[in-house]
Amino acid sequence: MRKFLAGILLLGIGAGAFWFTGPYWPEIASTIPTLKKAVEDIQGLHVVKSDALPKEEVPMVIARHLQNRDQTFTIKYKVDPQIINKYQEVVGTERKNQITKEIDLEFKRLFDHALREDEYLEHVIEKYTCRWTYSDWTKEVTLYFDEIVYRESKQETEAVDVVAERLVDKLIRPEMTEYQKVKKIHDYIVNHVKYVLVDNGREKNTAYTALFEKRSACYGYSMLAYKMLEKAGVDAHIVTGKAIADFNDGKLVGHAWNLVKIKGQWYHMDVTFDDPIGPSDAQKPFYDYFLISDKRIKKNHFWNPEEQKYDMPVAERSYPR
Repeated sequence: MRKFLAGILLLGIGAGAFWFTGPYWPEIASTIPTLKKAVEDIQGLHVVKSDALPKEEVPMVIARHLQNRDQTFTIKYKVDPQIINKYQEVVGTERKNQITKEIDLEFKRLFDHALREDEYLEHVIEKYTCRWTYSDWTKEVTLYFDEIVYRESKQETEAVDVVAERLVDKLIRPEMTEYQKVKKIHDYIVNHVKYVLVDNGREKNTAYTALFEKRSACYGYSMLAYKMLEKAGVDAHIVTGKAIADFNDGKLVGHAWNLVKIKGQWYHMDVTFDDPIGPSDAQKPFYDYFLISDKRIKKNHFWNPEEQKYDMPVAERSYPR
């Protein structure tokens, strides 16, 4: 019995020695990485490694791409489980249609949230297209953004930031009231920017053209006002809608202007409409559209609060003159 046990023990040691030192080890060892990879591949059939983002991170990533002025980009994210659970019992075409509708709404919320983080950015984007695909297997949506056209390049917006800040430092004094700051900025833009929509075949409708070329249409007026007010520490918004303009034969046209907050109250300010358009650029600014109420501006300005990317405040009254 002792000889038998000793034989087993020696056989085990011998076998171990042979496995590690035997002449066939290089051939055997070379197959281990391949075997390991095969096992991982088999496991991968059951465990899908995903690069999808959590839904909460999507607005920040969209905003980052837009701020970089990327013309195309792709984002993958996990669908809200509530959407999937909501239609768990629905099958076929009905399930597809319902989930499609939900994802459309979810995309709008995510995109609006991205623009809420940078209101100026919304108005830099002239147009874009976005399509998406959804995998019911992985419960993931892939967004494909392309054909994005920007009114301003990243470098132009950076230049606007630098020069607008210098201007505000020059124009605004610490002892000024909010009203005085707003009026100073209003008058500066009216006195230094000429209303031009197209010049030499190129559209002039950005804060950059207003600031550096002294020419712009309403978008440039309102975007520059927004930037300067922001740097002066005054709360402001850009409003987009339509307006009836005397200088445009009384036609209803797309338009942009500002909302400004003074002493806790909001007022409309349309710098474009307060800029005299005529043979002389030396005319004094108008104040017909300076710090006025919803009721007053609605005579020829029209907008849908739900189309703004922020919770649009109410301008209950005009600023006392």
